[in-house]
Amino acid sequence: MARPGYREIACSRYAHLGMTQVRKREFWNNAEAERLPDAWRMTKVEGDHVLTAVCEVWAVDTGWDLRLQMDGRGLQRASLCRSGREMVDRAEEWRAMLERGWEWRAL
Repeated sequence: MARPGYREIACSRYAHLGMTQVRKREFWNNAEAERLPDAWRMTKVEGDHVLTAVCEVWAVDTGWDLRLQMDGRGLQRASLCRSGREMVDRAEEWRAMLERGWEWRAL
């Protein structure tokens, strides 16, 4: 069975709690962020190298942490999103920003 994507997680993972805006999660007992499925992954050929850009999704006690990582360049952007809609919108915004010259695939 395939793992749910970031859109499904944003829309349903905490729906049973009635959260559209995430406040500090009282049930959160993890000291560290929880890695969720990546929003998307892109590749780009640059000379002899193939670069990869990944939009990582992490669950944190106050929402979702998006992290844009690029091979050889490290962390490029990060954003704390307080709602599922904001998380999806931000991931799509970053994807659109990089789309020219990159090949992308939704995960």
